[in-house]
Amino acid sequence: MLMALSETKEYVNLKKENDSLANENAQFRSLAKQSYYLYSDSSFKANDSIHQLQYYYISAKVINNSIYKRSNYITLNKGSRSGIKQDMGVICANGVVGTVVNVSDDFSVVMSLLHEKYSLGVMFKKDNAIGSLLWDGTNPQEAIITDIPDYVKVNVGDTIVTTSYSTLFPEGIMVGRVTEFIQKSGNEHSIAKINLSTHFGSLSYVYVIENFKKQEQLDLEKKAKALNKEK
Repeated sequence: MLMALSETKEYVNLKKENDSLANENAQFRSLAKQSYYLYSDSSFKANDSIHQLQYYYISAKVINNSIYKRSNYITLNKGSRSGIKQDMGVICANGVVGTVVNVSDDFSVVMSLLHEKYSLGVMFKKDNAIGSLLWDGTNPQEAIITDIPDYVKVNVGDTIVTTSYSTLFPEGIMVGRVTEFIQKSGNEHSIAKINLSTHFGSLSYVYVIENFKKQEQLDLEKKAKALNKEK
């Protein structure tokens, strides 16, 4: 009985330590250089900062996860009380995880990258060439990149990361590495197979990203589209 009680205490203490470590990592990510928006205007007041926080990270624990269905989802132990909202990007220590699609007070559900309807704009780190990442519904550790421009020279081992075009993820978040390149001819776009950097089968803690400048960007782009329609 004493042994069981001791083991229970050790388990609780370990869980607290893991939660604390995840929270600390989220704070470090929020303080990282790439989380700040740089104002390049050389004219500013002495008491103004040329950097403004753009990305804030909220740590959360995975409490449910599927990887072998065609449409996979992940449930987290935090919701709106912790600042999580719909359409926030989710990453882990190794790379991209997915996007928040549903939120309650204390829980949230993430559409996993391993979902047949999930599409992610990505780029080749070596030359910033862009493409679209999709999951083919088979191997939870592999995905494909389509819409690769013809001029791009793809090599096995190339690093794939998130682009600056996304309002969900900061630029440069790891996605995976190329394992195979399939050259197409004619009007067909070439595709690349990649090994995903995120190990979805062993997800434990993740980071939900709030982009403080997301709405400003979306509103401005919406106005631009509206002006286009008027012409």
